Amino acid sequence: MKKASITHIQRNSIHDGPGIRTTVFFKGCNMHCPWCHNPESINSYPELMFFENKCIGCGKCERFLKEKKINLSETAESLKELGKIEYNCSIANICFSKALWPSARLVEMDYLLDEILLDKPFYDISGGGVTLSGGEPMLQAEFILKLLKECKRLNINTAIETNLSVKWELFETILPLTDIFMVDLKLWNRAHHIKYTGVDNEIIIRNLRKLDNFSIPIYLRTPVIQGINDSEAEIESLCNFAASLKNVVSYELLPYHQLGIPKYTALRLKPSQTFKENSSSSIAKLKKIIEEYNFGKQVKPQ
Repeated sequence: MKKASITHIQRNSIHDGPGIRTTVFFKGCNMHCPWCHNPESINSYPELMFFENKCIGCGKCERFLKEKKINLSETAESLKELGKIEYNCSIANICFSKALWPSARLVEMDYLLDEILLDKPFYDISGGGVTLSGGEPMLQAEFILKLLKECKRLNINTAIETNLSVKWELFETILPLTDIFMVDLKLWNRAHHIKYTGVDNEIIIRNLRKLDNFSIPIYLRTPVIQGINDSEAEIESLCNFAASLKNVVSYELLPYHQLGIPKYTALRLKPSQTFKENSSSSIAKLKKIIEEYNFGKQVKPQ
């Protein structure tokens, strides 16, 4: 894989591992969590996002789409071809108000390394580094492996943010090159995990136990969703499992927020479910459970 599909690069990040980090978000995910706040990262194919509130009505995109015989109001599924056109013709470039925005871009290794190296002084000062996130970055495992090799050659700390649900053999290839694993542990109830994410959590639990045999720090994170996994019993079960792993250095709750909803609109999608944001009192109760296990991590907003 010579190029990677990414949604964006976030610099000066302080929520994706220790120190100041550069987080690279890779496109494509094998889960379909209805609370996802980055819907642009779910599908592997490129999509064109339309932010209506930014549109000034200049008509440039309409003329382009008419020429290509494409209807912008069509569903996201039928717009796969539009995504391909975006790559080939750079339709987003004709929209100077940024109402049209590509959900992804294809980048080469050299470009990505140049972007990462811009922040290396901040890594060195703060003990930070690079975090590879998604979507699920390991769906582009070939590129990830090469990128990690380059980062280690440049003496850059590396972290992978993953749902850990792909085959273990892929993770084995990157173990010597990864300093930190940040793992989403969404639900303990197996049936609920399958229902809401489309993936069996048995593979995640099995991979976590295998990962724990290596001396690599594990940061566990759970998005807290009202009515899904916000019960004390559910968090207690997750904590009990986390406590059985010897390399877990942090367990963090990520309260649900609704900041991703405009992205669904821009993608011409409708969330399969809508959720309310967590109250501070409910999060405080769950936080106390985690504190009793002494994982040493405060609950932070997502």
